[in-house]
Amino acid sequence: MTTFDTNDPENENDPENEWITGGVQRAAGTLPLETLIAALDHPREDIRWRAAVALGWRGESQAVSALVARLDSARYDMKLNIVWALGQIGDRQAIDPLLTIMRQQNPRDPDIAYVAALALLRSGALEAVQHELDAAGETVYRVAHAALASAGYLEMQR
Repeated sequence: MTTFDTNDPENENDPENEWITGGVQRAAGTLPLETLIAALDHPREDIRWRAAVALGWRGESQAVSALVARLDSARYDMKLNIVWALGQIGDRQAIDPLLTIMRQQNPRDPDIAYVAALALLRSGALEAVQHELDAAGETVYRVAHAALASAGYLEMQR
């Protein structure tokens, strides 16, 4: 596992230096996968969520288990970016964790559930999202309905 010394400004594998000098998109293309995964545990929260975004842009299935492992303990910004990243990767091993998030009846964070529903659609789980229209409570129904409507709109734009 790659580690980095957050006190060493010359450490070119430290994602903090990459975020500051080149941004998330550059970091996604230049930092090794192991470094980005290790950055999910960086002391700075902004580095952690940027690492999640960078992993999503890379789209490598090897990152899915590391992202999923951090879902339960993640705060709002981090969780939203992990869910988005899982959708960008589109790997089916993320379907069950994304369904769990979509089904959580938290009226304060419906946007995380909505992003999870979109991530499910991107991962090829259309039937699972459609099933939630009949099987879920009102909040989940609204999230699933909105995601399915968005998916239809996005398909028309292709």
